[in-house]
Formats: sequence, C-alpha cells, structure tokens
Amino acid sequence: MAVLQTASVIIIRNIRVLIVPFVAAIFIFAFVGSWLFGFGHLLSCAHIIQPDNGSQLKTIDLEGKEELKWHIASYVFGLFWIAEFLSAFFQYVIIVGVCTWYFSSSEMQRGNLALSKGVWWAFRYNFGSLAFGSFLLAIIWTIRLVFEYVNKKIKDLNGDNAAVKCISNAIRCCLDCCHRFVKFLNENAYIQVALTGENFCQSAMAGFVLALKHSSSFVITNGIGSMIGFIGKITIATGNTFIGYLLIT
Repeated sequence: MAVLQTASVIIIRNIRVLIVPFVAAIFIFAFVGSWLFGFGHLLSCAHIIQPDNGSQLKTIDLEGKEELKWHIASYVFGLFWIAEFLSAFFQYVIIVGVCTWYFSSSEMQRGNLALSKGVWWAFRYNFGSLAFGSFLLAIIWTIRLVFEYVNKKIKDLNGDNAAVKCISNAIRCCLDCCHRFVKFLNENAYIQVALTGENFCQSAMAGFVLALKHSSSFVITNGIGSMIGFIGKITIATGNTFIGYLLIT
C-alpha cells in the first residue's frame, strides 16, 4: 500500500506526468499512420488482381516475388520493433522522472520530476538497452503472427478438428505467457537501467532477482494496480456510453 500511496503523491504533485502517455499515443499513432502509407506503396509493387464481379476488393498476388516477400516481412517486423521502442522510450522517461523526484525529495523540499532528463538519458546513455528490450518483444510479436498464419492454414486443411484446436489454443496460451513475462521483465529492467546505468541484460537479471525476493509485494501491488486500472476502464466505458445515450436521445 505504501507503493500506491507514493505513486499517488507523485501524480498529485506532478500532474504534468499524465501528459506523457498522451504524447506517447500521438507519436505511436503518427508512426503507424506513416507505416500504413508506406506499406500500401510496398504492396502496390505486387501483382494486383482485379475482381470479375465489379467489386472494389482487389487481391494481392505475391507469387514469384520472393524479394518483395522479404521486404514485407522486414517491414512488418520494423512496425513491431519501432512501436515497442516508442512505448519503451516514453515508459523510460516516466521512470527517470520518478527516480529523480524520489531521490531529490526530502522533508524540507519537494522533489523535482525531471522528464527532460529522461529524454536526454534515453538518447545519450540507454538507447541500446531500450532498443534491445523492444527487439525482444518484436520477436515475440512476429512469432505470434507467424503462428496465427500457420494455424489458419492448418485450419483450412483440417477443418474444425478438436485435437488441432486444442493444440493451437495451448500454443497460443504459451506464447501469450511468454509475451507477458518478457514485458514484465522489460519493465523491471528499465527501472534498473535508470537506477544503476547498467546494460539491459544485467539490469534484467537484477530486476528478476528483486522480483523473486519480494514476490508477495510485487503480486499485491500489481494486483491492486490491475484492479484499479480495470475499474478505470469500466468507468470510462460506462461514462462514454451514458454520454452517447444522452446525445442520441
């Protein structure tokens, strides 16, 4: 509970920290928009098959275009990598801001939440650590995407086979658990990187050992945080639905 109380104090005394997620969302949406624009141009290099029934839904044929396939694959991987890097970058900025606030606070003076220092440290000292952590998540995203493609092909061949469905669901669950574990490991690694300045691997190991030593505190804090986040989502959804109902009626 002390962790949540400290987090509440940080937010109350530094309201500007709430702007960072919105700025991160703007950067990510801008990148995804530009990526879609470039992806459309990349697909236009393939053979486009016009429909016979007058429909505007065209088919992309990549048969015989092996080089284009590799370009598309690398382009998709770049989407995952850069999107995860942007998320890690702004997450690191908040971490550095909270660290500077915590260590500059005392009973006599209020701490300074230096978000600009987080931006400088990310580019000057820890760019590689953030890139490597986001690279790991990009690999997992790619593996999950490839699995869904292969699973769709198998389903088209075997139909609604119960054994195939059970195996595919088990693999999907394992991949999701792996994704959640790496994401949790990255978050703790970025905190250790901001605190100690060590590289990603050493920071990830230190964060993992710290989580094992204080597993009960991590479980309680993350559980309460997840519950508060869920309540916030329900509140936002309910409020938007109510406002929409008032506008319609």
